[in-house]
Amino acid sequence: KIKGGLFLIKALKHLHSKYPDLLLLNIGSYDNTVLNGLPNRRIDIPYIGDPVLLAEYYAAADIMVMPSQLENLSLAICEAMACGTPVIAFAVGGNPEIITHRENGYLARPFKWEELVAGISFFLENDQHRHTAGQKARLTIIKQFNSKRMADSYIELYEEVLKNNTGGWR
Repeated sequence: KIKGGLFLIKALKHLHSKYPDLLLLNIGSYDNTVLNGLPNRRIDIPYIGDPVLLAEYYAAADIMVMPSQLENLSLAICEAMACGTPVIAFAVGGNPEIITHRENGYLARPFKWEELVAGISFFLENDQHRHTAGQKARLTIIKQFNSKRMADSYIELYEEVLKNNTGGWR
């Protein structure tokens, strides 16, 4: 429920008449019975522990839809973007910090399945835009999450804490 599967189901049902050949690649779900009524073709893949294989699946996808109702900083979103796959997600939690609307992904208004439809259509209707967004998604992750930038951010934080420590805890 928290991962927003019901929103995705509504969106996919709505999109079926416009995109009858749409294929859902469902990765990692334990119970897929909720998807049984979907008119879309789908492939269910259990949890993937091999990071290279997972990256190949992400890179093979045209888009990733992450309809979670609650996210902090989703590793799955970061992984997909690192593989050059634009992500459609609700603008919740940390999603707006890594997804730039219509640039490297699509931020849907929270809990509006119609917004997921708009995001999916936005990328499926323009191959060049989807390709460019995928490139920008990858660059976003490389820029924001490289080891040097992360180490520098920790150093800045530690220096700020030390500077502001006025004799309290040590």
